[in-house]
Amino acid sequence: MFNLRLQYKLWWIGLLGIALSNIVYLTGNFIGWFVTLGFFLFIPGYLLLRLITKEIRSRWEIASFSLGLSILILMLGGLTLNSFHALGLQRPLTTWNIFMTLDAITMILLLLNRDA
Repeated sequence: MFNLRLQYKLWWIGLLGIALSNIVYLTGNFIGWFVTLGFFLFIPGYLLLRLITKEIRSRWEIASFSLGLSILILMLGGLTLNSFHALGLQRPLTTWNIFMTLDAITMILLLLNRDA
């Protein structure tokens, strides 16, 4: 019962975080960009960490692994996005394209964690 409740909360908190980061990005609020940066520096890595393992002991391990995996996701997402230049996409590494890629990756990770 507890695990089901945690998954339900994780799903809605993730969706709320994506919506909040999109609103902050589209309004151009400078202070809110730190919220968006914090969201994308920890949440995608945390979602990937939950898919990889369930046996993390401390909160510091969760925070450090989440940060490291999020940076890895950012790097691989940027590399993949940059390869679209060969397919004809001009200037693939604009802020808008990177933001849409991060949204898509986070949504996919949320969907994969819904059943995990």
